[in-house]
Amino acid sequence: MDIDGIIIAIVGGAGGIYITVHEFRRRARRTASRELDDLIDEVDALRHLLLEQRRYIYKVVTYMIDEGMDPPLPPAPNFDPDEYRDHE
Repeated sequence: MDIDGIIIAIVGGAGGIYITVHEFRRRARRTASRELDDLIDEVDALRHLLLEQRRYIYKVVTYMIDEGMDPPLPPAPNFDPDEYRDHE
């Protein structure tokens, strides 16, 4: 085997490694993109649900006011991070 054959083998091997790494990265990006699209869809669905709940609450409160009832006060605008943590 002469030097040209060795160089061709090295270049061919490097090309194969490059193609393999490129393909793995492409698949990882496609998977991440698909996961991001799924999360965006979930957020959009949750936003729609939140808007529906707000409309319903508004209707209930206006009904209560029309009937002479006092609607409950909204919750305080504070956030307690411990409320959402798992307590052991």
